[in-house]
Amino acid sequence: MPKPGCKFVDTDFSAIEASVVAWLADEEWVLQVFRTHDKIYEAIAIPYTRVHYQG
Repeated sequence: MPKPGCKFVDTDFSAIEASVVAWLADEEWVLQVFRTHDKIYEAIAIPYTRVHYQG
């Protein structure tokens, strides 16, 4: 537990590589996926599998 006046911070670095590469490449649609539901691998697979994310 954090001390009084301090905060406990939790982070999730899943798919950090995809996020950084999208930012460096200025891939706005990928960045939008991260901003909304963070399911980049599902979003990339939709055109190939024709299965849509049900989140």
